[in-house]
Amino acid sequence: MHSARLVIGYGNPLRADDGLGWIVAQRLKTALGGDRHWSDVVVLAEHQLTPELAEPISRAQIVIFVDAREGDRPGRVECRVVARSGNGALAFSHDVDPPSLMQLARLLSGHSPSAVVVSVDGEQFGYGTDLSPEVQAAVPDVVRCVLDVLVDGVAALGTPPAVGAGRRSSGG
Repeated sequence: MHSARLVIGYGNPLRADDGLGWIVAQRLKTALGGDRHWSDVVVLAEHQLTPELAEPISRAQIVIFVDAREGDRPGRVECRVVARSGNGALAFSHDVDPPSLMQLARLLSGHSPSAVVVSVDGEQFGYGTDLSPEVQAAVPDVVRCVLDVLVDGVAALGTPPAVGAGRRSSGG
C-alpha cells in the first residue's frame, strides 16, 4: 500500500548545522501531531541515509529529504525534485544519497514515489549542538517548504513532476 507521506531529516545533531534535519524533524513532529489531516505523515530523524530506508520509501506516496549541505550562501534554502536515475547501477558505500535510495526502493518493490530534497547551505559543521544564526533563521522556510510539498506534492515547487531536477531557491 502506497499511502504514507514520508519525511526524512538527516545529519549529525552533534555537528552544528549538520543537525538541521533533526531539528526540522522535531518541529514537524510537534506541528503535525494530533491533527487528523497529517495522520499519514511519518517523520524520521536519521544520522545518515542507509539502504534500510528503501523499505519505508517503497511504501510512501511522496518522500521529502531534509539536510544541510556545504555551500557558499549560508542559510540559502533549496527545494528540488530528486532526479530519477534509470541506469540500473547501484554503487553503495558508506554514503547513500536520495537518488540511490529511490532507485533501490524501485528495485525492491517496483515502486518509487515522487521525492524532494530540501537542503540548506550550512556555515558551521564542527562540533556543537547549535545551528549557526543563518541556518537557524532558515528553519521556518524549510518547515514551510516541507508542509507545502506534503500538501501539494512536487507541484508546490512550481515544476512539473518530470524526470530531472526542478528547483526553487530562496535567499537566507
